[in-house]
Amino acid sequence: MKQTILSTQQSALLEDLIVTYGQIVTSEQIYAQGKNVWGQQVAKNVITKLTRNGWLIRVKRGLYAISDLSNRGFLSFSPSVVANLLVKDSYVSFESALAYHGMFDQLTNKTISISQAQYKTVRLQSVEYSFVKVQDKWFFGWQDVSIDNKAIRMATAEKALIDMIQFHKSKYTVDLVVEKLSLYK
Repeated sequence: MKQTILSTQQSALLEDLIVTYGQIVTSEQIYAQGKNVWGQQVAKNVITKLTRNGWLIRVKRGLYAISDLSNRGFLSFSPSVVANLLVKDSYVSFESALAYHGMFDQLTNKTISISQAQYKTVRLQSVEYSFVKVQDKWFFGWQDVSIDNKAIRMATAEKALIDMIQFHKSKYTVDLVVEKLSLYK
């Protein structure tokens, strides 16, 4: 069972982290913030305990989201934001980008991003994050957008359609692209 009550020190640590760094923090930032109170090993134990109790959510190694009481244990960020946190040098594309541009209204449990290097697929809280490796000449067509007060890279609507045709060839993709092109001339 997850513990909802924080010690005074843990509560102060989380509050200080949010004020100083926001809701996304690295383990180094946590160590730096808690160095006056704890040593490095105790800080690691505190991170483990806060993660186990749902106050910190591990996004990837060394990167955490601070949870609030209303959604403790669950990420409150958009999957597009999480995808960009997982791989900074990538942009969100495919159905997620179309949804951002108002061209796709179905919920998906998969967020696909385009990157210039190969990365493993990550499953985080029932959402699958995958990354398609492309050559440098195909890494374009994105814009910086703000989601959940975070700046992320998002494919333009046109580039999302191109990416779908180029990197995900299937009958579904062709039908979807033709439908979107006929609806959004």
